Amino acid sequence: MNRTLGQLLLLSGTLPNEFQHRLAQQTALLDHQCIGEIMAVLGMCEQALKTGDALPEILPTPLVRRAFDYWQSHPAEIDFSPETVRDENYRRFCVALSAYLKFLGTIDELVLVIKGVLGEAHLVSHELGDLV
Repeated sequence: MNRTLGQLLLLSGTLPNEFQHRLAQQTALLDHQCIGEIMAVLGMCEQALKTGDALPEILPTPLVRRAFDYWQSHPAEIDFSPETVRDENYRRFCVALSAYLKFLGTIDELVLVIKGVLGEAHLVSHELGDLV
């Protein structure tokens, strides 16, 4: 996770402004809701690892699927001309995009591992609990 995040930070900081903007627009890197979802999942994982408590059943995961949902709901014009594909900055943009998705995938895997080890907590109302 740290490696992909470091790669993403390095690439996103050295891309030309055009590709930085494109990366932010296509991945929701600067979208407050997406940032909040990632932080919430990481915070819940941290808490579960510290306390040994099970993760909640309902989390905003898988994050990779949510990223693809965002991408589909915010379509952008994509230029696949030979010049674009040959452009080194475009290839670095693609690597940064891949690093972001790998980062999200690593968080999704972490959630599955923690749920496998510590379990999953389900919310049951008192009324339903009394019926059992």
